Amino acid sequence: MKNLIYIIALACLFGCGENNQFEEIENCSKKEIRFNSLDVEKLLVPDFPTSTIGFSVLQGDAIYFGDQNQREVFEYIPERDSVRKVLGYGRGPREIDTGIDAMTYNGDELCIVSDIVISKYKMDSTGWFNRSSQFVAWIKRSDDGDMAERPDTYTKLYPKLRCREHNDTVYVSIAGNHPLFNPFIPGYFDKARLIKGIPLQKQSKEFIFGQFSPQMKEQKGRYSFFMFDFDTDAEGDIYVTGELDSLIYKYDHTFRAVQCWGYAGEDMNFGEHKWLSESAFKQDSPYERHKAHYRKIKCIDNYIFRSYVKSLTAECDGLQIYDGKTLIADVEVPKGLNVIGKIGDWYYSELVSDEPSMKMWVYRFRIK
Repeated sequence: MKNLIYIIALACLFGCGENNQFEEIENCSKKEIRFNSLDVEKLLVPDFPTSTIGFSVLQGDAIYFGDQNQREVFEYIPERDSVRKVLGYGRGPREIDTGIDAMTYNGDELCIVSDIVISKYKMDSTGWFNRSSQFVAWIKRSDDGDMAERPDTYTKLYPKLRCREHNDTVYVSIAGNHPLFNPFIPGYFDKARLIKGIPLQKQSKEFIFGQFSPQMKEQKGRYSFFMFDFDTDAEGDIYVTGELDSLIYKYDHTFRAVQCWGYAGEDMNFGEHKWLSESAFKQDSPYERHKAHYRKIKCIDNYIFRSYVKSLTAECDGLQIYDGKTLIADVEVPKGLNVIGKIGDWYYSELVSDEPSMKMWVYRFRIK
């Protein structure tokens, strides 16, 4: 009886507000399939001392891999077939004195997000990174008002953390971090914000924005697949894709969702999802995560790439390619292929690992 009263109280606290954010959003979906397959090449990365667990970002002609376990950064140049360490772990100016929870490259600076610290590094004439600045974020605030609208209610979305930087602001994906406000309470999907903006100016306050789409609120399996991914374009507009939503949502510079578009991935089997209780989620989530969902989104010039898992048993993944808001391809790709950038005419994936052999490789392809 006590639990029932608790749930009803939470429903009233977080579930009574109306979400009008998507009522007037413009749907711009178009389809113009130009090719039905990709000629994907697999490049084996030269051996280097790594745990294979980490993050990949592309800048210039190089892919930078941040080893999350070893807290080191390596530079891989595909055209030279070479790997070297460019940041080690330690307290010196050429070292990382924090962990690596997320990483991005903006302009001429590598940005590493860890716990409450954002560190920036620039490459010097010797080819090593030097720490250029460090910023402490995630300071708890005591703002009154709606819990869902307070930045201190949230933590980083660690299982699927993404960070991007634009105009001296770092954007990170977030999730509820309060016992009364998390994905297992009624109303979370109606009220929760998705992204935190952290201005790199001390006089500016953190802010939060974005909301779960109507489709995400209705999907079963939400406890296993409540996460999302986002990316920014050169103008700073933000693109969000939910794990169980076929649409992509564009936020403008005022952080208002203004457009959406998208099509369901080929052969995605959402029927295999289970509705999990909180206790079942903790036990079964690793297994469920191999089932159908949209995985990562990346903006490169006018193209938008979105990778997805077809089903638990599928031997390949899927990749959608949008030219602006027009779907031009939906093709099968090797497992684990997530596009991160372009070098010359080639589009490259993250570094992919095979844990038993400790080998790493990348995929690349051209769009003709």
